[in-house]
Amino acid sequence: MERSAKSPTQKKAFSWESRTTRHLITVACIIVIVLVLIFAYLLNPVASPIASIHDEEIHDEDRDGYADSDDIFPDDANEWADTDEDGMGDLSYEYA
Repeated sequence: MERSAKSPTQKKAFSWESRTTRHLITVACIIVIVLVLIFAYLLNPVASPIASIHDEEIHDEDRDGYADSDDIFPDDANEWADTDEDGMGDLSYEYA
């Protein structure tokens, strides 16, 4: 039984198609991942530059992750609660 010898051109063409397919799949995956990250950023109400269109009730002026309606210190990104009601934020004691 004789083996049919493949010409170098046929072998090269096959490996080129395979390599091209792998590159296309890799590029497509990277594009999908980048798009998912962009949409996740844009839809995150805390970090999003378009946060104002998400929900008019959610407003966080200091961008600390707490809505101004729930934030005792809406202009201070380092403080949001005062559980002992002494006028100083709960985190102020950590730095004193």
